[in-house]
Amino acid sequence: MKYFYTWYKELEILFVKLPKVFGLLEFIVVDITIGIISLGRILICPVVFNDIIEKLTRQYL
Repeated sequence: MKYFYTWYKELEILFVKLPKVFGLLEFIVVDITIGIISLGRILICPVVFNDIIEKLTRQYL
């Protein structure tokens, strides 16, 4: 019975604790990726925006 109990505990760790850890890791990775993407947008947008403004001003001037 004790052996069964420890086996059950190991299964519990495998199926309950690990997915929680992986879920947290996945959340962190997704969070970091979203952060990088939004940072990229913040950095790229002004460049693209300036380029568009330059082209427009050259056309009209």
